[in-house]
Amino acid sequence: MNFVPLNENEDARNLLKYSERNTLIFMHNHPRNTPFSGADLSSFAKFKAIYTMTAICNDGTIHMLRKRSDFDGEKLLLEYNKWAKGKQGDFTAIKMIAKRARSLGLTYRCSVKRRSN
Repeated sequence: MNFVPLNENEDARNLLKYSERNTLIFMHNHPRNTPFSGADLSSFAKFKAIYTMTAICNDGTIHMLRKRSDFDGEKLLLEYNKWAKGKQGDFTAIKMIAKRARSLGLTYRCSVKRRSN
C-alpha cells in the first residue's frame, strides 16, 4: 500500500470532521520523494479544518500548502482534475497547482534539501 487512508483511523476522522476551520496542520511523509498526490489535495480541499499540509520526503525536501482567505476547495480540485488527465498525470497536475497556487487561494512552498559535498 502506498498510502494510509484517513478514514480508517476513527480519532483522525473525528478530528478532521469536527475541528474548527483552519485549525489543523497535517504533516506526513512521502518516502518516494514525491510532491503532493491527488489524494493529498482531495483531503486538503475536503476537510475545512486542515489549514496547512506538509509532505516531508526522505531526501529532506519539504512541500507545504497553506490555505489563504480566498481558498476554494472546489476550484482546486477542478484545476487538479484538468491537468491530471494527461500522460504525466499527478506530477504535471501538482506542478501546475504549485505554479498557479496564488490564483487558487493557496500558498505553496518547496524547501529542497541541499546536499553538502
